Amino acid sequence: VTVIDRKGWKGTFEYLYSDSSKTSQDTSTLTREETRRVNGSFKLDAAPIGNGIVGGNGDGTVAQTITSSTTNPICSSSSASSLAGPLQVDAQGVVGSGAGSLTLTAHGDNLSGKTENKENCSKNGSAGTDSWNNGSFAVTCQLIGLDFDKGGTYSTPVEGDQGKGTCKVSISPE
Repeated sequence: VTVIDRKGWKGTFEYLYSDSSKTSQDTSTLTREETRRVNGSFKLDAAPIGNGIVGGNGDGTVAQTITSSTTNPICSSSSASSLAGPLQVDAQGVVGSGAGSLTLTAHGDNLSGKTENKENCSKNGSAGTDSWNNGSFAVTCQLIGLDFDKGGTYSTPVEGDQGKGTCKVSISPE
């Protein structure tokens, strides 16, 4: 018999990510910087799915910017791409005696993006903007040692591609 004295847990999360890379050849240098910001909320149901396992969902948003620049003796060009839109948040938790673990997966499709290109091959130069849809995004955060009874704020590092990120989650009993 499992006795539950609460409705469940509610929480918010924030994911910050940055990546910077530089590639040089004999005639050109490519510099790339990327930043992502993801935030949202979720709810964990107290009704166990299995032995000490809870599940829930929520919503969130993503804002991602990638800035690239290329320089060579003939031309210099730069571009900035952005991705934004709503996310679906899937939350799965394992509860022990107060402490446990939590896995959050934020994902979305049909997101909107925009790419701005600039090029300087003449005195006048050139620029262009391209808007697009059907972008996608996914990130998974795994946190261990959460005190579900007391709640609190927890952080964990997340590695993706060549960059590094931080996932911060705050939970509290409903």
